[in-house]
Amino acid sequence: MKRYTVPLLLAFITLITGVYYYLFHFNFFRLPQLKNEGHSINAFSNNSLSREYNKNGQLIHVLRSTYSEHFPQPNHMNYTNPHLTITNPNQPTWHIKAKHSQSFPAQHKVILWDDVILHRPAQSNTTETTIKTQHLVYYKIKQLAISNTFTTVTEPGSTASGDRVTANMKTNVTYIQQHSSGKFAPLNKSVPTQSTMISISPLWARLLFFIIHV
Repeated sequence: MKRYTVPLLLAFITLITGVYYYLFHFNFFRLPQLKNEGHSINAFSNNSLSREYNKNGQLIHVLRSTYSEHFPQPNHMNYTNPHLTITNPNQPTWHIKAKHSQSFPAQHKVILWDDVILHRPAQSNTTETTIKTQHLVYYKIKQLAISNTFTTVTEPGSTASGDRVTANMKTNVTYIQQHSSGKFAPLNKSVPTQSTMISISPLWARLLFFIIHV
């Protein structure tokens, strides 16, 4: 009996192998497929840092975050605790911080929300400016930051607010376009006195909105 044990065992293994091959070949058992859905993350990073340059090789954007993730469809990035630095030749530097943001490369825009702070430190001919809101859209090419929610704008000696605020990083002018109000106090002489805060009428606000989105 023992002399038939090995041949029988080999025959049994061969039979089992053949049965499984037949079943898998005709898709009797379907292996689970990994879905490559468009909204799935395909890359992530901790403590990320990215730089963006213009066509002349000048640094214009620096973005830091504690965590970032990329989604292929639609193509965008999510950031946690983003810190965006905006620079221009011969112009003051701006900083934008928030708890969350999304960047859309095809549209050249960044959406930021939750405790958004825009800050321009005081420099030789401009005052310090701090803008606080809960939601902001930044357009990279035009370097415009637009908030359609309640926003406060603070400069030395003045605090203003409005429901629609636009900050132009190229001209360093902040427009308060809707429901503007504010408080003003005498400036300290040691502080630069060139204000860059403007309140405009609803008609001009609509015109500016049209120009921005053309």
